[in-house]
Amino acid sequence: MTMTRPTVSIPIIDILTHPNLGRLSRSLPFTLGPGGTGSLNPPQPPLDVPTYGLQWSIFTIPAGYGKTAQNPDVYEDPFLQLSSVYTTLSGNDITVQTEQIVIDGSQYFWNEPLPTRLLYWITPGVTITFFWLQT
Repeated sequence: MTMTRPTVSIPIIDILTHPNLGRLSRSLPFTLGPGGTGSLNPPQPPLDVPTYGLQWSIFTIPAGYGKTAQNPDVYEDPFLQLSSVYTTLSGNDITVQTEQIVIDGSQYFWNEPLPTRLLYWITPGVTITFFWLQT
């Protein structure tokens, strides 16, 4: 009896382009903080479904951290910074698309597919719950 290993086939177009926002799901929640800096490795094929970005929700923030009550809430100062890192064929890392975040509940999509990692900085005292955006 010959055993065959099941394979997962993901069309290349799904990896290289962002799908319609309605096709995305929030997956694999995790929490970081209070405050800090580091890097995250986005889950990607072949072991996982394509990941296109990150969404977040502030879990805790220091009292008095300036906020304008709007829908969505907008903070006076950035509470989060994100950057995408890509590794070239020669092994050099390129950091691109650095964004300072002031809106709770928003999202960060990478402009280029398949980043090697995602750098983050969270304001001291802030704790954030993150979700990967996947199909």
